[in-house]
Amino acid sequence: MAIGAIDRFEIASATQLFYFAKALLFDSQQRRTQPATERNSGLQQQSIDEVRCLLCLAHFATWHGNPSVKSEACVLQSLLVQALRLSGLEEETVQDQQEVSWQQWSQHESERRTKLLAFCFLGVQSLAYDTPPSVWCDEINLQLPCSCPEWTAPNEATWNVLRQNTHGEQGRFRETLSILMSSVTPVDHSTATPTPVGNYVLIHGLLQKILWTPRLLSSDPLLGSTASDYQSLFEIALHKWTSFWQQTPESNLEPLDPNGPLPYTSTALLSLAYVRNCFDISRARKIFTWSPAQIARALQTSPPVERKWSTLLAAYHATNLLATLVNLGVQYVKQNQSILWSIEATLCGLDCSIFLEKWLRRVQDTMHDTPLTDHEVRLVDWIQEVVHEGLSSANDCSFDSFTRSAISPDQIITVWSQIMQGNSPFQFIRMISEVLVEYGQLLAGSQ
Repeated sequence: MAIGAIDRFEIASATQLFYFAKALLFDSQQRRTQPATERNSGLQQQSIDEVRCLLCLAHFATWHGNPSVKSEACVLQSLLVQALRLSGLEEETVQDQQEVSWQQWSQHESERRTKLLAFCFLGVQSLAYDTPPSVWCDEINLQLPCSCPEWTAPNEATWNVLRQNTHGEQGRFRETLSILMSSVTPVDHSTATPTPVGNYVLIHGLLQKILWTPRLLSSDPLLGSTASDYQSLFEIALHKWTSFWQQTPESNLEPLDPNGPLPYTSTALLSLAYVRNCFDISRARKIFTWSPAQIARALQTSPPVERKWSTLLAAYHATNLLATLVNLGVQYVKQNQSILWSIEATLCGLDCSIFLEKWLRRVQDTMHDTPLTDHEVRLVDWIQEVVHEGLSSANDCSFDSFTRSAISPDQIITVWSQIMQGNSPFQFIRMISEVLVEYGQLLAGSQ
């Protein structure tokens, strides 16, 4: 109810409901007085129920602007991780589908999705505040979620028909992630059809690998590998993941798709993954300060972007993310941010906008000494087209839509800041939008 209230901008009511729900949860935990054997037999179900409740509470507290509510986030995260581990992150061998009833199957599938989505939320927390993951990929060996038609089957008869036509069970998270990370094992598309939730969980897994593998390698020279050794491997993994996304029947770039926004959100995370694979500014962002001016200054002083193949790939995907939003309409996205926008989209927008601005600036600064490649020429032309359309859509009075003059890198930030300055009920999203405004002002003042 607290999440529903804040989505309707009823901040005071949402905060009250948050504290009521938290009190009820803690009271329920303290009132467990049944004998040990009985408690142990129901422990897993209790843990799943707690995971669901704590997931909502932690989500509410983490992105809330009230300092007293935000201070609850660390405790709730710790409790969520504890409940998640108690619920079980390993899955037993799946029973023959003929032996499982619809009720049993739906309960297992619901629990599986709860655990995987909790893992994703913890990943977003780690991504936002640059903290080590609370749950590592290697801890999870759950089966990936089922197809959309199976999950939305209205009755048991329909479900049975769909199950009979299913081409095998979904793979396990850890095994599938290993296939994506392997340079020799190809993707087998003859098995179960990829799903939106499965793709979403896998891109979170890949992001965790991309963000933390270089740090783990740098902390232990005895491992004998460097971050650059893994960069091309991660590019292969992201390319394989893209083939999964393309094979998924529900995949599209519509945030308001009836099947949900996960396909779009997953592609935004894909763009972020390509950016982070070659340009990590997470330590410089200082998002934990919640100070737009301080974050903007830190971003401005971050290193320039090199011109190489990996940054070209990242710039392409960053442009694709911006183009998707511009095609929807900058004003449309801005005015409907509360239903179109998410925390993940905000984080992706921040990193991709800063990266693309720095990449284009680097290209323009070095193009006289190092001529542009054919790929760079085409990408720069595309960026020009997207930004021109974005400025026009944003009703920017300083921009003449009838002239096609060369754009400046600063105008990328102008378009992104227009997109971000919407009507989200979450203070975190509004804070990040202020970061881009401050960053744009710093760029203008430095020229």
